[in-house]
Amino acid sequence: NGRGTMMKIALLSLLVDRCWAFTASPWRHQGSQPPRRVSSYIEDDGYSVGIKPNKRTRVLRTLQPKWWKRRKKPGSLILVRHGESLWNANSTFTGWADPDLSRRGERENEHAARLLLAAGYEIDIAYTSRLTRAIKSTWIILREIGQIYRPVFKSWRLNERFYGALTGLSKPGLAIELGEERVQNWRHGLKDRPPPMSPNHSYWPGRERRYRDLPSVPASESLEDT
Repeated sequence: NGRGTMMKIALLSLLVDRCWAFTASPWRHQGSQPPRRVSSYIEDDGYSVGIKPNKRTRVLRTLQPKWWKRRKKPGSLILVRHGESLWNANSTFTGWADPDLSRRGERENEHAARLLLAAGYEIDIAYTSRLTRAIKSTWIILREIGQIYRPVFKSWRLNERFYGALTGLSKPGLAIELGEERVQNWRHGLKDRPPPMSPNHSYWPGRERRYRDLPSVPASESLEDT
């Protein structure tokens, strides 16, 4: 009847007013008193570690719809090195050169995929370099875990560091010729940049179609450069 309808409207109006009071200004009915602080522990990165709810917090949680309570958890970043390449197998400086995977490298990727399956990971998106060994490693892993349809983005910024004029040379042979300390500094030193590669070098990447969108390619890179 009319009286019952009016009572429902009045009750709904009161409930809405209370909701607005809790969310917009929890202390509006308390004169000039400042709001009480909620005891909480917040990490520096902004993620809430834990909150001790007071009475108002508990009331607000009961009024929130279920979809509001769901929070999307941050995903996992999985880093996988490419499988062994043909040049890795014979200890050759590789850099931006593009040798294919060895058979052992293919098996390494298959094993990595089995580990991901055992851990229960599902891939949303994959990022890789523009080098064949890395692209094929991505394909093998996605194929083995049954997620070959996932998007894959390729970027030159994920390429191996560019070894310059050392590309294609034997690591053990160069250590004998120039000394192991010099070669290890080029390989592992933060600021030690290998000799630059000239544009007429047989492995100069500037002639390759895959890098045509770059304004220039590096002649050499140290670990700090990458």
